Amino acid sequence: MEIRVRGESKITGRWVYGDLIHYENGDVTILEKPFSAYGYEATQMDRRTQVLPETVGLSTTLHDKHGKEIWEGDKVRREVCSPDDLAYGIYGYTGIVKWERGKFVIECDEDHSFYDHMGDLFSWDELEVIGSIYGEGE
Repeated sequence: MEIRVRGESKITGRWVYGDLIHYENGDVTILEKPFSAYGYEATQMDRRTQVLPETVGLSTTLHDKHGKEIWEGDKVRREVCSPDDLAYGIYGYTGIVKWERGKFVIECDEDHSFYDHMGDLFSWDELEVIGSIYGEGE
């Protein structure tokens, strides 16, 4: 499985995607992809972009109900979808995608409870990405 990382450029504010590089001085950069099938060439090292460390997030590799890729730090919404939800008193919720204890979870805004993709409470393709904790635009 490919690990996909994104972060917001310190200079331009645009999102960049690729491989994460941590430097000893604390700087964080992303080496943008795609590159050749043989790995990174020395001439491609100029494709590094310094990013804000607090914006670095992993891809879940999953997609919302509109086909948009879901990332760590995304704000998501879920509307009630089944009678079982109503039986549990769940009418829908919004939350933040987080990486916790080796898996992606949704931390709900309302009560800070966690729902994970291993449970029966939802399917990731029932979610809708409505923004990011780093700003609404991407």
